[in-house]
Amino acid sequence: GELSAIVLRALGTDVQKRYQSATELLSELRRLQAKLNPLPPRYSRLAELDGGRCLCNDRETGQRVAIRLVNTTASLAEFAHQCNRLADLHLPALEIPLHQFPNEQFVGIVSPVPSGPNLLERFGGKALSDVKNLQALCETIAQVGDLLSTVHQAGLCHGLLSPFAITIGPGGPRLHEMGSSPILRARRMTGAADASSEGLEPLLPFMSPQMLMATHDPGPADDIYALGAILFTLLAGRPP
Repeated sequence: GELSAIVLRALGTDVQKRYQSATELLSELRRLQAKLNPLPPRYSRLAELDGGRCLCNDRETGQRVAIRLVNTTASLAEFAHQCNRLADLHLPALEIPLHQFPNEQFVGIVSPVPSGPNLLERFGGKALSDVKNLQALCETIAQVGDLLSTVHQAGLCHGLLSPFAITIGPGGPRLHEMGSSPILRARRMTGAADASSEGLEPLLPFMSPQMLMATHDPGPADDIYALGAILFTLLAGRPP
């Protein structure tokens, strides 16, 4: 309306050549705003977490949560379906996201804050110079393999496995960021692997070549590759 006309007049003829209508311009401004400030008012950003997630305060519950912002075309219904199937496994060692939210630019995946050190914190640096730590790492990798086997037998997979997605607690390893495979399916369907990698950059070194190129949907083989890449990284001090 009148406000849109004022905006176009204020920005001059160059902008008018690029945007055929004020509606297009305002839509672009909304996308820019979503990119610069992607969190809804419910959440306030507190700090960055390893692996590309951010630590946030949930104003509605008063709890702290971990949020990953991903550029994806996957729908919230796909995420909900995946999370429901994971919940049916009744495995306490699997972290299932609390919920997701969309904006003009990203999908936000809201999860509980990890408790306990992740694999890099526990076994990185010079920790493996101690034989006991090396043995503990091998036992942990074997336990993660058992958890993944159960998930795979149910026709599911992790998809975004990384050292940041595995934490060590009193009861053994815990897998975080479950239910993310719709992101990878959407990458394959859109055929835009580079554009849809935004928000996933710290995880890319642990993805299989097929996942990096977005040539197929995620499956058990990709989780096994990621587990091997994690072990290599911890032993060699660098990703494969």
